[in-house]
Amino acid sequence: MSFRGLRRIDTDLTWKKELSIRRNTGKLAPYGVSNPLDSSIGDILSDPIGPHGLNLLHSPPEPIVDIIFVHGLGGGSRKTWSKTESLSHYWPKEWLPKDVTFERVRIQSFGYNSDWAKSKDNCLNLHHFGKAFLGHLATSPSLVNNSTPIILIGHSMGGLVMKKAYILARQDATYKGLSNRIHSMYFLATPHRGSDSARVLKNILQAAALSRDYVGDIQMGSTALRSINDEFRQYSRDVSLWSFYETEKLSVGFLSVLIVNPDSATLGYPDEKQMPMNADHRSICKFDSPSDPNYIILRNSLAVTVNAVKGLTSKADAQLSHAQVTGLQSYLAVKFSVEDDLNSLNDARLPGTCEWILGKKKFRDWVDSDPLSPHILWLTGKPASGKSTLTSYTVEYLRSIDVSCCYFFFKHSDKSMQRLAACLRSLAFQMMKGSTQVRQKLLQLENEGALHDLDNPRAIWRSLFVSGIFEVAFPRQYWIIDGLDECSDTEHLFEPILGKLSSEIPVRILITSRETVELKNHFFELGPDRVATEAIMIGDTQLDIRLLIEAKARTLPVGDDKQRSLLANKILEKSMGSFLWTSLVLRELAASYSEEDVKQILEEVPRDMETLYERTLDTMSRVVRGKDLMRAVLVWIVCAQRPLTVPELDTALKIHTGDTFPQLKQSIMTLCGQIIVVDKFDKVQIVHETAKAYLLSRTTSEFAVDMAQGHTSIARVCLEYLISEEMKPPRTGRRVPGTDLTAKRSAFSSYACHSVFWHLSKADPRDIEIYALLDRLLSSNILSWIEAISFRNDLMPLIRASKHLRTYYKKCTVERSPLEREMNSIKGWAFDLMRITAKFSRVLVTYPAAIYSLILPLCPQGSTIHQIGTTGRKLTVIGLSDLYWDDRLTSIQYQYSQTSVVCHGDGYFAVGLVDGSIYLYHSNSCQEYKVLKHGEAVKLLHARQKTDLLASCGMKLVHVWNIRTGIIVYSAQSPPRPSTMVFDGGTLLVASAKNKIASWDIDSDGLPQLDRLWSNLSGDLRRQPCVVTLSICHRMLAAAYRGMPIILWDLDEDFCYGTCGKKMPDGETCTHMVTSMVFNPISTIELLAASYLDGDLALLNPFSDLELTRVRANCHTLAASPDGRLLAGGAGSGIIDVYEFETLKLLYRVKASELFVKQLEFSRDGLQLLDIRGPQCNVWEPAVLLKDYGGDDSSDGTAASIVETATIGSPIKITNIALHARGEVAFCGKGDGSVVLFSLKTASPIREICKHKSPVKFLIWWQMQECIMSVDASNMIIAKKVCQLSNSNTTSDSSVFHSRLEANGSIIQVLQNEVVGHFIVSTRESDHLWNIDGHVKNVRQHNTPASIRMWAQHPQSPEHVICVDGETVSILTWNNWELVSSSPIHLNLARLQLKGVITHTSKLKTQSLLIELSELNGSARTCGLHLLDISGLLCTSNNSSENLRLPNENDKELSAESEVLAPIHESQISTLGANVAHVIQFDSRGHVLFLDNQSWIASADLNALSKGSLCYTRHFFVPHEWLSGSRSIVIAVCRREVVVARNGDLVVIKGGLDFAEKVDIGIQETRA
Repeated sequence: MSFRGLRRIDTDLTWKKELSIRRNTGKLAPYGVSNPLDSSIGDILSDPIGPHGLNLLHSPPEPIVDIIFVHGLGGGSRKTWSKTESLSHYWPKEWLPKDVTFERVRIQSFGYNSDWAKSKDNCLNLHHFGKAFLGHLATSPSLVNNSTPIILIGHSMGGLVMKKAYILARQDATYKGLSNRIHSMYFLATPHRGSDSARVLKNILQAAALSRDYVGDIQMGSTALRSINDEFRQYSRDVSLWSFYETEKLSVGFLSVLIVNPDSATLGYPDEKQMPMNADHRSICKFDSPSDPNYIILRNSLAVTVNAVKGLTSKADAQLSHAQVTGLQSYLAVKFSVEDDLNSLNDARLPGTCEWILGKKKFRDWVDSDPLSPHILWLTGKPASGKSTLTSYTVEYLRSIDVSCCYFFFKHSDKSMQRLAACLRSLAFQMMKGSTQVRQKLLQLENEGALHDLDNPRAIWRSLFVSGIFEVAFPRQYWIIDGLDECSDTEHLFEPILGKLSSEIPVRILITSRETVELKNHFFELGPDRVATEAIMIGDTQLDIRLLIEAKARTLPVGDDKQRSLLANKILEKSMGSFLWTSLVLRELAASYSEEDVKQILEEVPRDMETLYERTLDTMSRVVRGKDLMRAVLVWIVCAQRPLTVPELDTALKIHTGDTFPQLKQSIMTLCGQIIVVDKFDKVQIVHETAKAYLLSRTTSEFAVDMAQGHTSIARVCLEYLISEEMKPPRTGRRVPGTDLTAKRSAFSSYACHSVFWHLSKADPRDIEIYALLDRLLSSNILSWIEAISFRNDLMPLIRASKHLRTYYKKCTVERSPLEREMNSIKGWAFDLMRITAKFSRVLVTYPAAIYSLILPLCPQGSTIHQIGTTGRKLTVIGLSDLYWDDRLTSIQYQYSQTSVVCHGDGYFAVGLVDGSIYLYHSNSCQEYKVLKHGEAVKLLHARQKTDLLASCGMKLVHVWNIRTGIIVYSAQSPPRPSTMVFDGGTLLVASAKNKIASWDIDSDGLPQLDRLWSNLSGDLRRQPCVVTLSICHRMLAAAYRGMPIILWDLDEDFCYGTCGKKMPDGETCTHMVTSMVFNPISTIELLAASYLDGDLALLNPFSDLELTRVRANCHTLAASPDGRLLAGGAGSGIIDVYEFETLKLLYRVKASELFVKQLEFSRDGLQLLDIRGPQCNVWEPAVLLKDYGGDDSSDGTAASIVETATIGSPIKITNIALHARGEVAFCGKGDGSVVLFSLKTASPIREICKHKSPVKFLIWWQMQECIMSVDASNMIIAKKVCQLSNSNTTSDSSVFHSRLEANGSIIQVLQNEVVGHFIVSTRESDHLWNIDGHVKNVRQHNTPASIRMWAQHPQSPEHVICVDGETVSILTWNNWELVSSSPIHLNLARLQLKGVITHTSKLKTQSLLIELSELNGSARTCGLHLLDISGLLCTSNNSSENLRLPNENDKELSAESEVLAPIHESQISTLGANVAHVIQFDSRGHVLFLDNQSWIASADLNALSKGSLCYTRHFFVPHEWLSGSRSIVIAVCRREVVVARNGDLVVIKGGLDFAEKVDIGIQETRA
């Protein structure tokens, strides 16, 4: 181990304590741990008032509810709740936690600056206090990652602070989850209507020239109180309310006054509980003892609420826990139960056996966790010496002494249980079931998508354990791992995992196996301080074998107990410690009928196992009937990927032998009982791995198994099953959602689907029958096979199948011509399976049957899958220009600037430009989210993990942004020539060319830290570095200089750690110029990749100054994947190479253009790779990022997957679509300013209509005037009359008008009315009424430019238009904008803005207005829907517009003051809105069409939704890459056809709405 590794271990314990503090609080001085304010002298508190902010008083391991105390005017977080300064009177901390009713209640107290007598002058008021309280609740580490109900208890003004915080939470969608958790509010003498005493106090303060706004807020009749009460009434129905009021007067000087009278201390709401207290204003929250009557009243009331929560949460917790466990089981891909193996072994183990292990000192030391003993115990034994049985006993023993224990049994016979990855995932799953903390951490990792490579043990160890489970507190764990010699990849266990497992981690490991040379060497390298070894000797198991013999000997045909004892001794003598030998002999003796038979068997039976197996096979060969069955069974048992159950084997044998076996289980046990066993779970298995090895290579018996022929036979059976009628695709190409495929198919289906290609990769390539069957599968039922795999929500088998097909194809090329049709099909499917998984994984998991009709038409025309014929209807997609698969998801062009930097955050990526712009995009869809303005060329970007913070750095300034709000939260001057920037927790570090690190504590309002210099060993460094990189996980800085080795600087100790670099032939470190460096991002992998100007790419162990390997790469920029598996390099001429980080093995190469690659960046999930070059950012999604690490033991033998793509010009994106009424053509506006006429029959351009100088923003087709009107980004409006629609002749197009809107702001909406020939052009500052001739008729200016107004045509009257501004709905006339009527609306627009409005008339003639909201100045994605009934705003007597009349005093609906238009069906529409990404339009049936959050085109019947039908209909999905790179979603619908803009292509989906899949949605229940 390196010096750095040893130093890590020395400081590990201290660092863990500090890490836990940082993790829980985000600071080094946590509350509730070692806060100096908690100190006391004796029983007296040193700070009786109490600290500000949230203070944790009690935190049980698994809280079910939170209680938070909020003090009032002049109080404190301790003072208010304690009668004296004695700690014993601080009842929220000292009394409640000791009460059994509150044992699972987390308790906190909130403090704020309400001391009117001592505090400085300030402008604080109730709004500020409420906002501060809400902020603390939303960021508290103990609250933010939980879903526990919250009970708020406030005294006096504290109750008003609670109410204000709750109102603010309900009005802001950001706090929706938090506000839903507020269960109850307890008000103790809260002046809801104010207090006269506050008025007196205010006068006193004014006389003293002091300002305390919050005192004025609580005086009787204040504006602040009226506002709080009015708003609180709207939301109070969702909260349980308790009001306690004082009945005794408080002595103040010579006076006695009732501070808050009962009328003010109660709300008077329905269901409010009101309780009088025999106390004054102060003693209502301070008590003498737990027997104080007032305390008992309050305590019992709290107990009622807590017990009610317990009743609600106990069942919910059980359901949630089960759902979480089930979800994590799927996430961890744990598809087997190790408990079954344990139970089988326990059932077979006799009482009293295995107890000898308790007498072994090494075992006792291991169990007792002796600090001087190694934490790993290796138990070795010969084959069949009872190691697995001993393992099961050890597990039961550890359980009996009440310690946490996890276990795993490696099985060579079951491929799913012979890999280390399966063991690690199972151990994590078992730990999760036993620890809430571990479960919560794994749920967090699941939400973050932290684990993608399920078969890479190193990735699993890093993601699940090092960066997951080991970061939380958990009880000491004992891991029992059996049969390590049967693990197929043990090399990944030792140095990468066990070698780096700190002794401070509370895990003890027991491993059993045979003592092979390989394992012995591995354990020896770990050293005696880590590993103790214990061998199972013959003498250890003698007693156990005797117990086994005695238990079985009772049924043997011997004369008496003496003879039985002699028989047992003879068997024991010959057993040589082998349980298997003993069991097989006893089984043979059990079939004897006389003492003579017993004697003969004992004389003939051999001592060694191989001779015993030969004897067994010889006995089987004497059987007259059933040999074909025996041979077939042995082939399946020896060669199968996992043990099959009897029902599975039954189907397989019917196909294999062409015969049926009514009593298969009995037949197997009769014919093969000596060498095959059927366990209690009906799994058919070989009796021992030694028997399998014997059958494969050490016998000439007729029952010997040839591995290649065995795999060929099994592959044939699987293929025959998969092309059978049972696996035929559905005729319609659709399935009813929720269809259980397994119920309609045989038990063998799962095995055949998952294992067919694995067997094929090992089959004989010369077998003609296999070759033909495979071709039939690939041309017929391959889609139903894909559906069956996808049905289990794990697409990794598709990737493995791709690898196995490549292996089979390579083997076949030796025997067959690659030009054969069948060979091309195999090769094509091997590639397509990988691409399908990469492109359509999201859809396949959501709806597996989409492979038939929805996915197939979207595949490139030149792909193999596109050529396959299917039955039933499928989509017709016109306009896709791709002939072959493209690894590039999108290419984003910046027309007026150059890219400079790119970085990835949580759920987004950011691109910085030299003009100072920072573009933010959603990670999944690559849609533009927001644009930030740095103010100068952006040089560096870095996102802080698990937050909304993004740091940007130029040559002059550093900004830290909140990307959700777009607000700069901190700014500072950047250091000279900044070179790299990272977040270290809450600290931002920027390294500069001056060899110093500038830093700011962002969690402390950007508090600057002292600059830290770095230098070389001699301390005389004066040069400027050419490359600097910072690694937070390694706590190391690496800096490269011309003519010098790479310098390493320790960030913790602030000293020069040493130097490193590639080595010269003489062993000296090279001083060539370095162009880029990157550390492996996993702390346990001490690697640094460095690219040199001479073209070398070197892999270094920097801490040991070793060069591990090097390749010629010519890279000038490097990036590492977050899991540390891959290394990407940008080479010359626009080439990108992807290497395996730990070997520098080239895996992938792509070339898109000649432009110089400036930077590369992996996405946080490692599934995408970004590059910036020139004016573009490319997002790549190559299949190599998904590549299976090794789900099995086959290999295709390929060194790399080199992909060369032609130089691809980035297409000019379509920005708008306008459809012709007849549905024959479409008009498309483009990013280059052109307006192009497209044919919808061919999706190809016909001709260019006109050309703007800026991108086209809006297109309007005037059907009656046959005119197309276009508006560009510079507010230029062009209208052209278009007569000929079918030819390319532009002479028939004539100009109608060409004008520019002279306004300060840009145009945000254009609305036309063909009947009156007018259109409205709207900006944020003004609205303009134009006619079709291009003349302005009217202009309305607005004084509130921040307010967005949206216009919509009235659904019934063509003469009227509707205007919505967020506060009012108004109806105006089109001709002169005369106001007809208006009505206020109450919409919660906190951090939201209007996105669109659509009107609709239902079948019942109800006129409604659908309002769509989006994030304020943020993403265009829909953030909410509201439906308003506007029928009463414009009254009609019939359907004719002539009969429209203005509302008058006789209308019952209207009063002198306009009534508020309240949203209708709010809960249902809100639930639907949570699933909507973009509203498209209403269709002819009156259903609203929209794009849902999963990128499906969907529709919903709002009438049915209002009647309780909580569902919507999905029709087909739009691939994410179609929507990438742009801010808006360009989709139009004409009749049953959907038209979508895909970059520069116009794609027409014919019959896209003909398919329907119901999606159920739910509504969150609210408390009464």
